[in-house]
Amino acid sequence: MPKQIHFFIEDPEEETRTQFDQAVKPDYVEKAALLPDAHLGYALPIGAVVAVRDQVLPSWVGYDIGCGISGFPTGIETDRLLPKREQIFQEIYNRIPVGFTHHKTDRRWEGADRFNRSDRSEEIFAKDGLKQLGTLGGGNHFIELGKDENNQIWILIHSGSRGLGHSVADYYIKKAAEGKKQNQGPFSLSTHLKIGREYLSDLFFCLGFALENRKQMMRVVLKILIGKLSLNRTLDFGLEGLIDQPHNFCEEKDGLMIHRKGVIPAESGKLAVMGGNMRDGCFIVEGLGNPQSLNSGAHGAGRVMGRRAAKKSLKLDEFKKNMRSVTAKVSRSTLDEAPDAYKDPFEVLQRQSKLVRPLHHILPLINVKG
Repeated sequence: MPKQIHFFIEDPEEETRTQFDQAVKPDYVEKAALLPDAHLGYALPIGAVVAVRDQVLPSWVGYDIGCGISGFPTGIETDRLLPKREQIFQEIYNRIPVGFTHHKTDRRWEGADRFNRSDRSEEIFAKDGLKQLGTLGGGNHFIELGKDENNQIWILIHSGSRGLGHSVADYYIKKAAEGKKQNQGPFSLSTHLKIGREYLSDLFFCLGFALENRKQMMRVVLKILIGKLSLNRTLDFGLEGLIDQPHNFCEEKDGLMIHRKGVIPAESGKLAVMGGNMRDGCFIVEGLGNPQSLNSGAHGAGRVMGRRAAKKSLKLDEFKKNMRSVTAKVSRSTLDEAPDAYKDPFEVLQRQSKLVRPLHHILPLINVKG
């Protein structure tokens, strides 16, 4: 039976196309798709989804297991937030560790015991996992407060499983490569062996950690809004109405392991957040359930240049000009996150019109990055 390979990107960069073609060569690959935001990644392009039989590939999930974007509609009107946005911006930095920092004391995670995990991931988690809960990280991770077309405020949080996920991924990526030669193609673990089953258990644990991480930050931001805006009501700390989908993970469907790297699940009716950039914001989208994309959608705009290239070629003055309407950290340290380092999110959205449909466009007012 021939492989089912579909492209939703018209002209991928040569390196991206070559990496994708090499990844889907093995016999165990049955289906794959390359989405409009695709660009070169580690072992598999970011923006690729691949279905395989009887194998799992840790490098295709990547180092930030469970990374995703949460979106929460607060019901707060934009006019109420604007006078206090500088104070809110500073307080988020005061309350939520960013970059490589974490809390000095353990956070509580009541649901941790629901997850089975290997001795290795338990050892990693026990070290300082609870101190990393409720922390943002760096790079393209963000906390954003923006307005939709009805001038209602949303909170958007992009983060993952922090040091826990990175260490777990590193362990299994090395295990998958043990005793194999570079020319043997992608390094996989059999799902019929103990090591493959342990990876899947630890992956689900990291997915749970990443979701809890975003929820804890979301609750902190809600508390900041209540305090700074002197709200005489309690916002929903149960997070009813939260939209959250990971975009670095794998799952079993119909006997196949579906690997998504920088790809959101987009089954019919499923809601998710598609990222954009610091100036143009994000989109709340609804999946259309397209089988050719393995029921998937683009997770963001995708980069047009790497971080080093962005810092070398982009101009700080232009970055500042682009960000005049957003309260954000606009400096040389964040120049690699400037809007011009990314593809046009509106164009990416149009190119995946058969995969998702947009429900809301959230324009940023406050953007917090590591």
